[in-house]
Amino acid sequence: MKDVDNNYFFDPFYDKIGFIDSLITLPKDSIIDFKLFKEETDLFGINHIL
Repeated sequence: MKDVDNNYFFDPFYDKIGFIDSLITLPKDSIIDFKLFKEETDLFGINHIL
């Protein structure tokens, strides 16, 4: 993922998410540090009628 503003929010006009359709191989002699985050929204508990 490329976070242009570095704000940990997904801005669809600027940020990019990429996917590949094959497995990747990680080195076995290294420590891999994944940083995962989930965007928090203000929509929790609000009823939406479409």
